[in-house]
Amino acid sequence: SFTVFLSMAEYKLHYFDAPGAAEPIRIAFAVSGIPFDDCRIPFAEFPAKKPEFPLGQVPVLELKDGTMITQGFAILRYVGSLNPSVGLYPQSDLMKRLRIDELMDMVKDIQVKTAASMKMSEEMKMQTRKALAEEEIPFVFGKVNEMIGDKKFATGDKMTIVDLLLTNMMEVFTSGYIDGYPTTLCDAYTNLKRIQSNVHADPRVTAWREKREAFTHPTIRQMVLKLHYFDIAGIAFEDVRIKPADWPAKKEANVYPMNQLPGLEFEDGTMVCQSSAILRYIASLNPSANFYPADIRERLRVDEMLGIVADVRAKIGATIYMTDESQKEAARKVLAEETLPFYLARIEKIIDGHKFSVGDNLSIADLELVGMLEWLASGVLSGIPIDIVDGYPHLSKLRCLVGENPAVFLWREKREIKTQN
Repeated sequence: SFTVFLSMAEYKLHYFDAPGAAEPIRIAFAVSGIPFDDCRIPFAEFPAKKPEFPLGQVPVLELKDGTMITQGFAILRYVGSLNPSVGLYPQSDLMKRLRIDELMDMVKDIQVKTAASMKMSEEMKMQTRKALAEEEIPFVFGKVNEMIGDKKFATGDKMTIVDLLLTNMMEVFTSGYIDGYPTTLCDAYTNLKRIQSNVHADPRVTAWREKREAFTHPTIRQMVLKLHYFDIAGIAFEDVRIKPADWPAKKEANVYPMNQLPGLEFEDGTMVCQSSAILRYIASLNPSANFYPADIRERLRVDEMLGIVADVRAKIGATIYMTDESQKEAARKVLAEETLPFYLARIEKIIDGHKFSVGDNLSIADLELVGMLEWLASGVLSGIPIDIVDGYPHLSKLRCLVGENPAVFLWREKREIKTQN
């Protein structure tokens, strides 16, 4: 265990003895001037330590009272909020925070797919990485590079957590450590490379990189409920629904930044993508509703649950576009018998003792979680039993609580009428 700064640290960050997904968090701690214990786990020891962590995975942030928080992006947002004067994740500038969240969510899918490829057979691994290196990464990084433009950092003149994340991703992808990713993978993205240089030039980052110990190992949607939230908060919006037949033309015309939905359009025509970023932004527009708490400890819990749900959705989503029916059937069997019970049992444990998923008040985490549960129970996912959630009393109760919320109930009534028209 390597402790940063000589003081009693309130936080322990658990991760492998490698930069990886924990490095932006480590740098955020260092830049914010907050002591933490950098608890590095040798790869050979991780199988024995897995049961110690809530989801059997890292990074995990351990708080002073022993509480363990999963989900790297949730942890990064939390650490970025601990020292407001540094401004790594600004609390008062909602639009800037929306832009940070949008960029983080744009690149998350690439990070998740890259990590998932580590566990694949050699043939499937190289197939997946070839598609990522030749198609998905150039598409996403190209869009991000364009959005950054000539700014010093990704969202303006000040460094934020998304700059730390992008810099780390570029270092990992071009390190030569990931077979199938050429070291020239990011050469074309000059704006991203400029940000990387600016991050490295920051004295606080330089001090951290010089101080840290050497690593042993090198680098390694269901939209409806989200729209429920707008009505719950009492914020007017235009519910623009696109017919499937019209979608190809809109994609061709590049109407939306990432050629995907949902998209949030402002009065000036500015378009923002990424559902989780939009959800957090809308949740912040009416602070009195408290759907995305101002308290950063409570918000950490909300972000953790959002991250867990995103992980589950990604695992289900990977099976949706499988063209080989036998492969899809086998993948869904693993989901139904292993993956989903694993996650649902752990979410059930997190909820235990609370009225809602992360506390006694309704939050966007509940809307996102219930949206996923209803998707699982809808019958549209072949191979997933519609009663898969029934064995989890807290999850079943949560579905009822959210459905009985007056604003959710009214929205559903209105939504159904609109659909029928």
